[in-house]
Amino acid sequence: MRGGGIVGIEMDYLTIEDCRVYDNAWFMRYGGSGISTLNNWAYDDAPGYHIIIQRNFVWNNKTLVPWERIGKLSDGNGIILDVTDGEQGATNPNADALVKVDSARAVEPRPEKPKRPEWKGRALVANNVSAFNGGSGIHTFRTRHVDIINNTTYHNGGIVGYQELFPNRSEDVVIMNNVIVPRPGGKVTSNNRNKAIRWDYNLYPLAQEVFVGSNDIVADPQFINVQPDPTKGDFRLVKGSAGLHSGTNEIAQSTDILGKSRARSKGRDRGAFEQ
Repeated sequence: MRGGGIVGIEMDYLTIEDCRVYDNAWFMRYGGSGISTLNNWAYDDAPGYHIIIQRNFVWNNKTLVPWERIGKLSDGNGIILDVTDGEQGATNPNADALVKVDSARAVEPRPEKPKRPEWKGRALVANNVSAFNGGSGIHTFRTRHVDIINNTTYHNGGIVGYQELFPNRSEDVVIMNNVIVPRPGGKVTSNNRNKAIRWDYNLYPLAQEVFVGSNDIVADPQFINVQPDPTKGDFRLVKGSAGLHSGTNEIAQSTDILGKSRARSKGRDRGAFEQ
């Protein structure tokens, strides 16, 4: 509980799959999370996925000690992809991945000289359950080229107030087929200085206007059995849920979080599980 969970720093070609990641970052001073990548280093510019984070259960990661650099609580996310732009500077420099109404008037940070090769690979975050974390369920910060597909996030942000699933100061991020359920009083997503974000085929219970896909569904997803430990509960969707057989086959995942084959003929389910 004193350190981050699974962390990759200044690396390339990393796969994190089939893990249970929980109770991390509670008492560390550096704003850790459950699963995080930071300052990716470009080994090469080959096409395809360089970073793969899939089929993981991630829960109850949070920070209870202020980040020593800013004196405030920060992060404690389930999954974060953090900084691929090659620039120096602290991540989440103001502990403000929580986007405020007046964020558009914030002073632009001064660019600094790159200290590492800019990472131009692509990352996949798919078939994960991220629940009850103190920060976001899943988000990107100053990151490019990410596919966030078929994940389930539930009641995150209880410590630092972040939204459930969002890009922040990011570019070329695809967010589709996810089931996104914010905590009471929480928000689905946010949009702060992003470019080229594609958001569609997501299911969430609260209407929002930040990103709205033409194939989004606003409805209660209806999970079978929610538990604080998602490995002891059942985050599959009940029969009749709007998330069943309504997803897109684009950027298709062949299996779900448990390795079950996803449907091909009648539409894939949204979220981490295939019925």
